[in-house]
Parts: sequence; C-alpha cells; structure tokens
Amino acid sequence: MPELRLPALQVLDLSNNQWAGGLEPLSGCTALQSLRLSSNELTGTLAPLHGLTGLTELNLAANRLTGSLEPLRPLTRLRLLLIPNNRAMRRGLTGGLEPLRGCTALACLFLTLTLALALTLALTLTLPLTRSSPASSCPATRSRAPLSRSRAVRGCGC
Repeated sequence: MPELRLPALQVLDLSNNQWAGGLEPLSGCTALQSLRLSSNELTGTLAPLHGLTGLTELNLAANRLTGSLEPLRPLTRLRLLLIPNNRAMRRGLTGGLEPLRGCTALACLFLTLTLALALTLALTLTLPLTRSSPASSCPATRSRAPLSRSRAVRGCGC
C-alpha cells in the first residue's frame, strides 16, 4: 500500500483491491473515522493504527494480519470492529480481548477465534455492547463480504 499523507481524510475504503504490505502508510491519516480494508493481502500487526483515535468503524476482515489487539486499546470511539479471517501461516490475530475493554461505544464486533482468543472470550468478555437499532441497520450485516465462513463472535446490537 502506498504511503498516504492525508491528515484530513475521514473515510477510506480500499476493500477488495489486492493491496499488500502493512498498515504503516495509514499512520499519517489521523482524522480517519471509517477505515475499510477488507479482502486484501495486508500483513503485519495492528500497531500502525494505535494513533488513529478518531476511528469509529474498522473493517480489516479477510487479510493476513497477525499479533494482538493491544494497538486498538486507545480507539475508544470504535462502534464497529470487523477482523475475522485474518490468517498468516495459521497464526492470525492472537491474544485476549482485554484491549477492547475501553471501547465503550463498541456495538458490533466480529472476529475469528483462535484458541487463545476463544478461551479468553469464554472467561472474560464483558464488553459493553449496546442495542441501538435493528440488526438490519448494522453495517456489518450489510457487508458485501460473507462472514458466515468464520467462527464469528456476534456481539452486534446496532
């Protein structure tokens, strides 16, 4: 993905474009509110998203991302988080859901469970998922990419 120097950019949708590489080129897009990069060939960790604290919608489904959810901890405005089907050499995203505790606006959560995530989910998931409107209005359920193949945690109440 080419480096983006667009500090005023609020919405970026590059889904289904065969983009490859890491998320580093996005670190300068500090005004982003909606980031949709599903169904690409993105690799690396979520670390470059750490400073994008204005994000309310993040869709990274069907890529090859690895590592933990820790870089998402400061993204407290997130309402929609879709990160299922991220597999790189069978590793994919790992760790627990603790980093999402501060995401008090989170209304829709879809992720593929690795064994570590599944155990953590069963023991500690206490996200403040809220119901604000019918499920048909949820951007995740209207998504073009099918989510049914993943073992998704469906906490969507929007």
